[in-house]
Amino acid sequence: MIADNDNIFTQTIRNTPFATKSFIFVFVILFLLQILVDVPQTINICVLPYDILFGEIWRLLTASFFHLDLLHLVFNTISFHTIGSQIESSLGSTKFIYLCLIPFSILCNLLATVLLLILGTIDVSMASTCSAGFSAVIFSLLCFQSVIQPSYKLFGYFTISSKLYPWILLVLLQILLPKVSFIGHLCGIIMGHLYVWGYLKYVTPSQSFFRSLDEKSSLKWIQSKSLSSFVNTPDFDVFEGAASSSTPSLPLPIWQGSSSSTQTSSTPSSTTEEPRTSTGSSSMPFSGKGYVLGSANTSS
Repeated sequence: MIADNDNIFTQTIRNTPFATKSFIFVFVILFLLQILVDVPQTINICVLPYDILFGEIWRLLTASFFHLDLLHLVFNTISFHTIGSQIESSLGSTKFIYLCLIPFSILCNLLATVLLLILGTIDVSMASTCSAGFSAVIFSLLCFQSVIQPSYKLFGYFTISSKLYPWILLVLLQILLPKVSFIGHLCGIIMGHLYVWGYLKYVTPSQSFFRSLDEKSSLKWIQSKSLSSFVNTPDFDVFEGAASSSTPSLPLPIWQGSSSSTQTSSTPSSTTEEPRTSTGSSSMPFSGKGYVLGSANTSS
């Protein structure tokens, strides 16, 4: 039995595409650093709108890669493994990395920062809340399913429109987990839809650019390793702008759903849980937890 479990675990690692596997590895290493040596403290890397406004722009990227506790990490890792593996297999590894880092992390967190600063003019605590996590990226990726299938089974039982699924999940998570970052998740959905509607093409390099990266010697070395599962960039992107096309041609099966018998991959996890915000004083496994700071002392 133990040998069988080891074999399943090994096969899972082997079959996970390179970028998805690499992101998860980074999540785990960073979380262990926080637990073991308390570096960096979350308060120094999370999205804090006022701090970003005054020049700490690294937060737009770093906030996506840190998690507030073990459950937070586990939920998002499972969700991202399922969704990320499927999307990366269609986009290619280099483009997938770019999208996760630039539009779905940096630009998404920038949008969240702007919205929180605006809301902060009404309630100052809105712009003083420290939030972190990768689920804004996961919400962006969830929007891709509306391109390839018309319906989706929520929890495996309830058939809903795939276009509504991210919005329903947004509301459910806010009801079940009130401390999650509603604005962060909302911005993830917005960025995901902007991509599938074709509006992010102005900040996304061409397919030929990503294919040229695939030919670099350093990536050739990665591709040569049997366990890397590096996915080369395809000739065209089946997602970008496809949602606004009247006759999209989307032959690649990504998620299992009720709309197609050819879709064989497992459904994405419904337990997406980040970025989260914490507004209380309860202890966290490391100092510098995400919490609401007073407007006068939001600097780190």
